[in-house]
Amino acid sequence: MKHLKLNSTIHLFTRILFSLILGIAIWSCEKEEDQITDELLVEQQDNISKEIKNLLNENGFGTSDIISYRKGYIVEGDIFITPENIEEFKKGSNNNSSKHFTTINRVSNFGDIRTLRVHISSGFSAVGKNAIRAALQRYNDLKLVLRFAETSNVNSAEIKFIIGELSEEVFATSKLPSNGNPGSTITYNSSRLREVEKYINVAAHELGHAVGFRHTDALDTSFSCGGDPDPLQGSFASVPGVPIDPVQGSWMLACAPPEGNFLLVDKIALYNIYGIYSGTPGAPLWLRNRSNVGSGYFYTSDYQEVGEGTNDFVAEGIQSRIFDKSRKNDSDKQPLYRYNNPSVRDYFYTTDFNELNGETGGLGYSYEGIAGYLYKDDGPDRVPVIRYNNVSGIHFYTTDPDEIGEGGFGFVLEGTIGYTLPHK
Repeated sequence: MKHLKLNSTIHLFTRILFSLILGIAIWSCEKEEDQITDELLVEQQDNISKEIKNLLNENGFGTSDIISYRKGYIVEGDIFITPENIEEFKKGSNNNSSKHFTTINRVSNFGDIRTLRVHISSGFSAVGKNAIRAALQRYNDLKLVLRFAETSNVNSAEIKFIIGELSEEVFATSKLPSNGNPGSTITYNSSRLREVEKYINVAAHELGHAVGFRHTDALDTSFSCGGDPDPLQGSFASVPGVPIDPVQGSWMLACAPPEGNFLLVDKIALYNIYGIYSGTPGAPLWLRNRSNVGSGYFYTSDYQEVGEGTNDFVAEGIQSRIFDKSRKNDSDKQPLYRYNNPSVRDYFYTTDFNELNGETGGLGYSYEGIAGYLYKDDGPDRVPVIRYNNVSGIHFYTTDPDEIGEGGFGFVLEGTIGYTLPHK
């Protein structure tokens, strides 16, 4: 991250894809274990070739604050572009569909769960080590296809948390992935170590860069860092299911908050890049929201319908995956129809178009369209979509048969209305 504010808020790293407000310290990364010397060779921007700046701009990186660093470049405050990254950019591996939240390179998992070994330098205090471990666990709790495991063997580590002498305004920095492997080093500035190491979000943010995530407000880092608008030129595209506009409090903002956990939008980005079935075409995440007023539930594959929550709904999280309209012609799929009854604040979902008289609706419910598509039948790796109701006419849906089993909390089991894919 680029900025860190040491009072009620700490801004994590530089200016590219996730942040909060103000601050003036950067993070930078690289070096082997504890044998760190000050190799931060700062070069005036005027001496960095226009070719390099143009190449970085074409790949979605801002260069307004670029500095040279160990044969590479630090951009946006905490992203270390290595010579290997430069060569990959020159090969034209640019992919607009992965620019907004991720770099063009991601960590390969070869179709299976990949555990990345992480070494933490002995120079970190017990507090700092525990913060890094908490960040690793934060990712592991999501059950992504990438997992993190601490190792005491520095030579076998794929990611090393190290301490180095960096420019005073830099707090930490991370390498980006290369050749299918994660960024190999995350470096904390030795002169600011005790100020910064206690924050879990610092480690979580830099780990985000190490596996390929960019700052979510790269298009204009003044969103989180304050100051005058600083728009980044170039094309950007969002991770599927994630809005282009940044969300306040997100873990990958250029000036990110010092504390807090992954927001729902963060989890969507992580699951849609490194989640199980993330590569399945037309299978967005299905989100669950609970009414703030009544006891009804609302399910959608569109994050922007409720976002992190509204006056009407609390965002409860991710229920499962669901299939979108690109899969409507699959012979093994069926539509899931959505109805709304505002008088009891209930949403009703069914795969039987005649259950509520099709588009006519009934019993106070109005037809709102097709919410997605479900498998007709059970099969390998599929989970049931189970429907319940209560005496107030409220309906509840889950893909976890154990959540309320045969019924509970006033809800009575109605049955399975279809099948889908889990999200983890």
